[in-house]
Amino acid sequence: MNLQAVESTNLAAVGYDKATKTLRVLFQEGSMYDYFEVSNKLYRELMKSDSKGQFFQERVVAGMFKYEKVNLAKERTMKNKQQKAAEERAKAAAQNAAQPAVGNKPGQISPDTGKVNEAAPAPQPAAAAQPTKQEQTIAKLLEGWKSKGIDLSKLAIKDDGKYKVLHVTPEWPSVQVGSSGGISVLELRSYPDAFTAAMEGLDRFNKQKARDAKKQAPTAPAAQPAPAQPTPAAKKKAQHEAVEKQLQAQA
Repeated sequence: MNLQAVESTNLAAVGYDKATKTLRVLFQEGSMYDYFEVSNKLYRELMKSDSKGQFFQERVVAGMFKYEKVNLAKERTMKNKQQKAAEERAKAAAQNAAQPAVGNKPGQISPDTGKVNEAAPAPQPAAAAQPTKQEQTIAKLLEGWKSKGIDLSKLAIKDDGKYKVLHVTPEWPSVQVGSSGGISVLELRSYPDAFTAAMEGLDRFNKQKARDAKKQAPTAPAAQPAPAQPTPAAKKKAQHEAVEKQLQAQA
């Protein structure tokens, strides 16, 4: 499949096969993926888009198309085998054309064996590659956010080779997906269920920041109680004590 270089911070080149409706994308970090059942119209819109990386995230990634990583070495080997098989079929066809056709077709009696020739079995299609646990988890997250009406137009997925980190929006906490499909919400300190925390990431993150701000706010000093007022009996006693002190001073 021929690839065409594109200007994008995320995508390096894009190709399309009309016969199989396969979109091939070469990313800037070097990996290459095939996306299946992509219409020719969507491919043309991608190539005309001013921001191909954003269009790819919104319409292809969020569109939940089946995909698989491209193994170029394996693809070249298969292509060479297919070419060799085609050459052998052409050679065999030329040889058969030079020989009498009697007894060589399915349903006819073979002059060599005396038995009726059976039709050759139809070639079986190759089994589609199964998505990894990491890819299954990411697909589940995207489907969940989409069903909740979350805007995925700013979604970005970063791959460091082992983990894939999903950024729904700049304000949303980072959702990390491991190779085994495990989920971690990096900025949240605690949560009972990782998937639910990822689905409600922005709301939980805002509540956590509100609690932190409340803890850091200075507390007002406690009000001091007003001094107790003396009772009438206490006032009268104090007056008697003052008079006695004066009499003692005069004696």
